[in-house]
Amino acid sequence: MNLVTENKIGIKKLKNGLTVKLIEKPNFKTFNVQMIVNFGSSDSLIDQVQIPPGSAHLIEHLLFHKKNHDMDYLFSQMGIDSNAYTTYNVTNFFYTTLKKDREYFKKSLEYLFELVLDAYFTNDLIKKEIEIISSEIKITEDDTDSDLYTELLANLYPKTPLSYDILGTEKTIRTVDKNLLKRLHEKFYQPQNIVLYVCGPISFSELIEVVESVANLDDQKDIELNSNYYYLPVKNKKSNFNNKLSKLVYGWSLPNLDLNYRDSIIFSLYLENMLGKRSQFFHRMYNDGVINDDFYYEFVVEKNFTVLFFSCLTEDPKKLLIVPGNLCIVKKFQKKN
Repeated sequence: MNLVTENKIGIKKLKNGLTVKLIEKPNFKTFNVQMIVNFGSSDSLIDQVQIPPGSAHLIEHLLFHKKNHDMDYLFSQMGIDSNAYTTYNVTNFFYTTLKKDREYFKKSLEYLFELVLDAYFTNDLIKKEIEIISSEIKITEDDTDSDLYTELLANLYPKTPLSYDILGTEKTIRTVDKNLLKRLHEKFYQPQNIVLYVCGPISFSELIEVVESVANLDDQKDIELNSNYYYLPVKNKKSNFNNKLSKLVYGWSLPNLDLNYRDSIIFSLYLENMLGKRSQFFHRMYNDGVINDDFYYEFVVEKNFTVLFFSCLTEDPKKLLIVPGNLCIVKKFQKKN
């Protein structure tokens, strides 16, 4: 049996500005659907007015509530588990559903469009969700790893939106009101600022037909979105935490590498060779008792910042600071590409 099939990829921008992308998988039994809005916690201005940190995440929560129903309930009635998350640059609404008939798939898309594009904000709902998010914030404050990562970005990019957690703070989210949320939704939740991704057993022509039957295809509105920008880090800064365990978190901000897909794979393989659990570095540090199995690194590439960080429990943090010296090839990689 041949399990390898060629993927057909389709991309089209509709007249209302919505971009539709499909990875056709004829043998799949499920559809994976994502609607990604180009709006996240690092978007800090609307009409030259400061957006309180945590606003993007608050909108994500509120959009699941409509005037007469709850979107989670409608999806669950179809046997679909829907969810969403907010990052520094995007808000992603997604679900997975079994392959059934066309009307079933069409209905799931109708719900997704309603979820994302139809906002219903009331003072009572906002107050309720702020309390829920406040509880989330308290939980993350008790999470050492989350706290260290937030502090790391705050040190690398002080006085920028990156210095705040995506959730915001209890203080900042309480400054958000209904009028601001409506303005944010009206500006950023426009079709031309959204990409619909579908992966599953459907042809591109059929997908476009279904999308056009459920989407509002009015001509694209003339709105001015925030321009791209790239945050510049400080050269060096250190924070100390009074923890019983000696946990080191090191962050190295990189210049805008502007990697294409192929180069990003090559760079990831290089990092795995340098820092992964099969690398000489890992085995040397592990055998010397400097680190244990919890050693972790991540390479984060966003449109406005690029950072490499690693963390681990250690009794000798100074020995681990040799890592940046081992990564000087990054500069060579950038010049070459």
